[in-house]
Amino acid sequence: MSGLLPYFKTRDLSVDFINPGVEMLVNSLEWEAMGGPSRASISLAGNEAALWQALEWMRYGVTIRDGYGRDVWWGYLADPTVRVGAMEVGLTMASLANHITVAYSYVTPGTNLVGRRKTTTPITDADSIAEFGQKEWVSSGGGMSDETANNRAAAILASRRYPQGGTNALSGLAPRSRLRYSGAQHSCSGTLMLQGWWSTMGWRYANVPTVSAVSYTGTSATEQAVGAAAANTRVMQQITVRDFEVRALTIEIYGRKQGSPADNLVIGLYALDSSGNPSGSALANLTLAGSGLSASLGWISGTLSAEVELDYKTQYGLQVSRSGADDASNYYVINANEAAGYSGGVLKLYNSGTSAWAARSPAADMPFSIKVNNWVETSQQMHNLAMEYGQFFAGVSVETASGVYQPSFQNGSQTARQVFEDLAEFGGPNDRRILAEVLSNRYVRIYEEPAAGNNYKLDINGVVYTPGGGVVDGWIPPVGQWIELIDVVPDSVDTSRMINPNVQFVEGARWSAQGGLQLRYKGQPSIEDVLKLKEDL
Repeated sequence: MSGLLPYFKTRDLSVDFINPGVEMLVNSLEWEAMGGPSRASISLAGNEAALWQALEWMRYGVTIRDGYGRDVWWGYLADPTVRVGAMEVGLTMASLANHITVAYSYVTPGTNLVGRRKTTTPITDADSIAEFGQKEWVSSGGGMSDETANNRAAAILASRRYPQGGTNALSGLAPRSRLRYSGAQHSCSGTLMLQGWWSTMGWRYANVPTVSAVSYTGTSATEQAVGAAAANTRVMQQITVRDFEVRALTIEIYGRKQGSPADNLVIGLYALDSSGNPSGSALANLTLAGSGLSASLGWISGTLSAEVELDYKTQYGLQVSRSGADDASNYYVINANEAAGYSGGVLKLYNSGTSAWAARSPAADMPFSIKVNNWVETSQQMHNLAMEYGQFFAGVSVETASGVYQPSFQNGSQTARQVFEDLAEFGGPNDRRILAEVLSNRYVRIYEEPAAGNNYKLDINGVVYTPGGGVVDGWIPPVGQWIELIDVVPDSVDTSRMINPNVQFVEGARWSAQGGLQLRYKGQPSIEDVLKLKEDL
């Protein structure tokens, strides 16, 4: 017996919620290889007062555990429905939107001239976002003035900022629940429809700008010597990549030479230690002959010795030094802007006499520009998307680097989920898809689809076995694993012109209390695809 029980947390996911007066029965659970738990349904029964409270549980976190205390499904409440007598009342998260943008073709007021395509500045509802999370909606319209487009956005927000309620008269029909509670006045029941956390990646649109540079270009008249004395043997500007991983190609700094240095100016990118100082060898560098530099301040640039991946929201050191010994007459100079307007780090000096780094006094920033390559490894892009748009995820880890690079630019026309799943199809180092799984602690693991081998087993009676021979409970199916059919397809069947039916990748699964476990294999349509096909027919 499954003994499945749901456990709830309030919307901020910090407090366990107890639902007294309501009896619950788990009807069905569904999973997908991409994302993990996807859908579930729970029947409710109880007195009227307790049942009506279920409408207030919208977007509560839900974890379903079996009789052994194992987490088997997790997600959030998306659609509660209460039925009292012949009346059904429900709410849905599907139509909620609290961050609205209208895309339109601009019409000049007083004319019929349709001009360029424009987009309104997003308008939001802070209370709705705080309660339910950010859920975006882009409305696309035809010719409008700016005022009309903004009015449209405001009207949409007003109608969608909270979950939409609906009613349905069930005249002559019994409540559609497997649980019923007969109170003094009415027959009461209800249903909770749940969604997995992965679905929330579809709540926001991916907008990844074209990254042209990581830079601070505020120049001034103040100068800082480099390699003139022990106190300034090296200088280093801390820099931070703000939004997404980039691949550094070239570096520019604002500087000059003093006198006639016969050695080279060396500019390098470094990882930083816990004190914010350069650590280890340079990640990449460029070397410029001092004889070729100008004696007047200007931008000095060159191509790095190798492309360097600079990670998302990570600080690095941009170090400037000379290849020869300190020389008080012949050295290098960088610009030091004492307005200190760069928020990504500080300028430090290295004293070779004390072997120590210290922040420059007075504080300043070194103007710089790092040109970057917009081609980012797909697994890193997926990590960035999950971190940026997975608002309910507790963390993200990449277990398999894809080794495949694609442009990272996104114009906001697709949801983060769509972009993520498209990137996954480029595959990994072994030409298999990259998958993601939301774990019960809401951490996301990104990994390559496993290879066949050490498979689960499925016998002719529908019993699933682990690779070690143990029986698999139906509510813990081997989704995202390979399964082998035991004595099902006879050897006489020629499988040379088909994907081997005896070994299949489990793409999805559905368990129900009445129907048991159903597995769906790679290449078979999903439940959403089947429903859409029926609608089209």
